[in-house]
Amino acid sequence: MLGNSFGCQVAVELAIARPDLVDALVLVGPTVDPAAPTAAGQVWRWLRDLAREDPRQARILAADVRDAGPRRLLGTLRRSVEHHIDRRLPLVTAPVLFLRGARDPIAPRRWLDRAAGLTPRARVCEVPLAGHNAVTTAGPAVALRAAAFLATVTAQRSQPSGTAASRTLAPPPAEPTA
Repeated sequence: MLGNSFGCQVAVELAIARPDLVDALVLVGPTVDPAAPTAAGQVWRWLRDLAREDPRQARILAADVRDAGPRRLLGTLRRSVEHHIDRRLPLVTAPVLFLRGARDPIAPRRWLDRAAGLTPRARVCEVPLAGHNAVTTAGPAVALRAAAFLATVTAQRSQPSGTAASRTLAPPPAEPTA
């Protein structure tokens, strides 16, 4: 299961409610960082992110905002701030890859490191030069890291229970060369 931004909160809830449906989670730019727990804090970070995103995102983001409308945007923002993903992560039993764009101010590295520390089986990885919308602006790099993580999870599942390999997650994949 892969979640992006607010979708990470949805993915976490599915993993908790129906662990039989989730073998692993890839959470890209998970919200909401407890260091910015308010709607104003999230809006400020979103505005900072706009300057760091691929310019081709501007038209897509503008269309999303227009299509959703202010009522839905505010409702989603309110729900995301009220969720407290940090309180839910310790309940996730599936392995988790926390992934972020290296330029993402909405999900900073210190937040992902903290989130991974709250999660029983987790690791953190970054996509160089990407902002918060790494799934759409750096899709191949996100897919590479997600595939490597899933390969590790699958390999560990085949290890005998109780071995060191079955209890730890492998290091992040090597950075792709250009």
